[in-house]
Amino acid sequence: MQGNISGGQMKLWSLAACLLLLFGCASDKSFIPGEANLKSMAHVITNSQNRSGISDAKVIYISEVDGKATTNILLTIPPTDIYLTPGHHTIKVTYHHNGMVAENDISLTVMGGKEYLVHEEAVGYRINFWITSGENGEIVAGAKI
Repeated sequence: MQGNISGGQMKLWSLAACLLLLFGCASDKSFIPGEANLKSMAHVITNSQNRSGISDAKVIYISEVDGKATTNILLTIPPTDIYLTPGHHTIKVTYHHNGMVAENDISLTVMGGKEYLVHEEAVGYRINFWITSGENGEIVAGAKI
């Protein structure tokens, strides 16, 4: 007995494969908690370079929020920005540039409706991370040495 696939089933499998490729390979997606009201949440953004066409782009991902991975079956690359509920959180920041990789956990308290920016600075073989309120605001977490 041979297993035959009907035309309708083939179309369904093709559509599923295309969606998996489309969403599974997507990058630069935001991490947004379910049922989120974005106006009342804090937006944390990294200062990553756009990876399009730049082979040695500096990329900073946010790979965990409060110990939970920011990736899933559809989002396989960690996001470069996240939305957080107001309050205290710990985020894991991962830095990639020219084969160098660094990670650090940063604890911060965020307020709803505000934007925060993750900064980095390479000092020898060490990467310093800090977070400011807005692009040029006061440092709210981490340390700039």
